[in-house]
Amino acid sequence: MPTFVAFGSLGVALLTFLLGILHNPKWYYISALMMYIFSFMTGFSIGYYVLSVTFVLLALALVHSIVKVKRSVWNVLLSSVALIVGYVFWLIISSYIPYSQFYWPVVTILRQFGL
Repeated sequence: MPTFVAFGSLGVALLTFLLGILHNPKWYYISALMMYIFSFMTGFSIGYYVLSVTFVLLALALVHSIVKVKRSVWNVLLSSVALIVGYVFWLIISSYIPYSQFYWPVVTILRQFGL
């Protein structure tokens, strides 16, 4: 049952993320909540990585609440930038977890950029 709840919330999060891009940006709030539930349910396995996506979705929701974005092109652009920022958060988080399976490639990438 917990696995069904975890992956069900992931599916709802992805669906509401797409609805947020295509129709109404208020769907980002539901998507962020579902990603948080997924992060909580997965715990220490991939929960840290998914948590950064939650904050990115909340940032998208707040941007759309403050600034009214009219065009779909800007919506897709903002979503792309937010996902790139989320990936950078993921790199930073995974570099501080030494027992992670993603540790050595992240350290290699960060050393190439001088970080």
